[in-house]
Amino acid sequence: MEEIRFDVVFLGTDAIDDEGRCLVSTPEEARLAGIMRKAGNKAVLVADHTKLGAIGHIPFSRLEEFDAWITDTGITPEKERAFSEMTSVHTVTPV
Repeated sequence: MEEIRFDVVFLGTDAIDDEGRCLVSTPEEARLAGIMRKAGNKAVLVADHTKLGAIGHIPFSRLEEFDAWITDTGITPEKERAFSEMTSVHTVTPV
């Protein structure tokens, strides 16, 4: 699987901690998510504001390793500013 390449990969996560680590529940998920992120020429994280401070056990990446993060408007302005120093944060309004 490490030989597969993509123009852009879109990944989700179970949680994002205050240090910008993206966490998932199992070692298998972490391994696969890490492989997928590295397989893309660009990597985009798609995670709503409820992932901030949620429970996740195993880190697979950091926000700095993503080209962008797409989230919803529920993120606080303070968190958006802090995480914008790590990656490009794009908020969308849920429909």
